[in-house]
Amino acid sequence: MIPAELPENEADRLSILRGYGILDTPPEERFDRLVRLVSEQLGVPIALVSLVDAHRQWFKAAVGLDAKETPRELAFCAHAIHSDETLVIENALMDERFSDNPLVASDPDIRFYAGSPLVTSSGHRVGTLCAIDRQPRTLTASEETLLRTLAAVVVDEMELTAIGQALKESAKQLENRNTVLDAFVHSLSHDLAGPIRRIKSFCDLLQEDPTADTAECLQFMADSAVHADRLLTDLRSFFSVGRAEAAVACDVRKCLERAEDDLKDEIQAQAARVEVTGSFPSLQFFPEMLTLVFHNLIGNSLKYRSASDPVISVHAQEHEDRWEFCVDDNGIGIPEKHRGEAFKLLFRLHREADIPGSGMGLAICQKIVKRGGGEMRIAASELGGTCVSFTLDKALGLTPALVT
Repeated sequence: MIPAELPENEADRLSILRGYGILDTPPEERFDRLVRLVSEQLGVPIALVSLVDAHRQWFKAAVGLDAKETPRELAFCAHAIHSDETLVIENALMDERFSDNPLVASDPDIRFYAGSPLVTSSGHRVGTLCAIDRQPRTLTASEETLLRTLAAVVVDEMELTAIGQALKESAKQLENRNTVLDAFVHSLSHDLAGPIRRIKSFCDLLQEDPTADTAECLQFMADSAVHADRLLTDLRSFFSVGRAEAAVACDVRKCLERAEDDLKDEIQAQAARVEVTGSFPSLQFFPEMLTLVFHNLIGNSLKYRSASDPVISVHAQEHEDRWEFCVDDNGIGIPEKHRGEAFKLLFRLHREADIPGSGMGLAICQKIVKRGGGEMRIAASELGGTCVSFTLDKALGLTPALVT
């Protein structure tokens, strides 16, 4: 007996086969019908839809054979998948590859075999539609044409099933996204409704009562407009992630410095200390996005600062396959039970009147970080407040040179 060699594209072939999700599934009439047709039209006692897996051939449909699978080293079909042509063995006893094969020497006593490969749309041969007899015989041209045609029908059925499964999965994902979108729109409309109502109320007041305190009314209107503008600005930032131009050389330390510069007035006003330690890499990324991440994280530390002496520590750490960046503070912190929710769009722990914000900052950061193959995490800080860390894949690295 001579077992079949592995095809050159074996890894891809197995990946394609398993991608159909058909292995070890229950019998289906549409496949059973095809093997019955082969058995009747070719006059053979055994017909199979055989799929050649890594260590076995598994039968999706079978006539005249009770076995569900056999070892791959015994499989005639393992030989058949080496060519697009139908493999015909007229008398297995006369073929050195099969003459002492247990499937020939004993039950099911194979003598005649004809297997047309199941060739997928990607050109991979994943199995066969085969006809087997216990007596030597020949295969006519018309019988071979029929076998090849029905083998193509088997592949069509497999691919229709795969398309159907993909459509179901897409529909499920779309339904989930629509649910999330509905919740988001509801939350956003609620958040925008407040400042719009306040602006309208003060406009009405000024129209109805010319003696009202104009300066105070205008200040309230300005504050409401700022809040609405912040929401819309952050919303644009969130949905712009992923639409950026090609990544460029990005010096992480310079991105951090730009964020600090943007927040300079607020840092000075709060008498906060920003301490930067460690070495920072150069990456192929999106500088504006990375600057926005540092801006939002440092901005949050300022916003949720302690009563006095705010301290913000920013440092980088190199791991085997990634870079990790941490922003620690000694602020009021985030309770552990809310840390997972903090990355949700429009999630807020505090009222706008107490601590202004859109509730989108961390969601924006997370979306940007995921573009870099990383993840974000919130933990308690050794400084007493919050530690927000994020990673970026080392594969983004441009040079080994670091900026200290």
